[in-house]
Amino acid sequence: RCHLALLYIGMEYGLTNNPKFAEKFFKEALEIAPDNPFVLHELGVVAFNNTEYLTAEVYLRRAVAVVEESGVVVVPEKWSALLNNLAHTCRKLQKYDEALHFHQQALRLCPGVWSTYSALGLVQALLGDYEAAVVSLHKALSLHRDDTTATTLLTTVMDQLMSQTPAFQGEDNVPTLDLPDELGSIDSNTSGVTPSITCDTLSDSNILGNSIGN
Repeated sequence: RCHLALLYIGMEYGLTNNPKFAEKFFKEALEIAPDNPFVLHELGVVAFNNTEYLTAEVYLRRAVAVVEESGVVVVPEKWSALLNNLAHTCRKLQKYDEALHFHQQALRLCPGVWSTYSALGLVQALLGDYEAAVVSLHKALSLHRDDTTATTLLTTVMDQLMSQTPAFQGEDNVPTLDLPDELGSIDSNTSGVTPSITCDTLSDSNILGNSIGN
């Protein structure tokens, strides 16, 4: 018996929002191919979407271990998605340092993915590294200006940063500013953006990659 047919059937059920049937076929595929990283990955996605984060972590870590130890050839986009999804899971479990590590690994593989920068910015903010978070969120918006998640997070992080840091470190360090006599209009297309984070302290929000919940 080949596991591929079961894997593809499970993926179709997942796409049609039938997680129970998807999980059933993925588990049957896993019985045939217990060390297949793609099957393990899909089971991790199902568990994550069921808010079973510990179970998701087990499956996704196994998938990563299989790829690293066996030398299975995985295209960068698929490998990046796996690393990002493990990072999302670690974030949900408040393992922020590990989440940071896996997002950074994913970026080394696929450096132009805006959603990874957005997720990285959230983790950096949760770790209290607001300056790094601002850089990551600006990068996300430079790649995808309509990323409302990054826009909302950036506003919150900037508020947090400004509340903790003086605008200028001492009177002598105020820079000389070359301001125009008249200010031109700035097209900041933020209409329709509904902030999902309104409290003073940052909390986790559900930012997910292509395979999980997006």
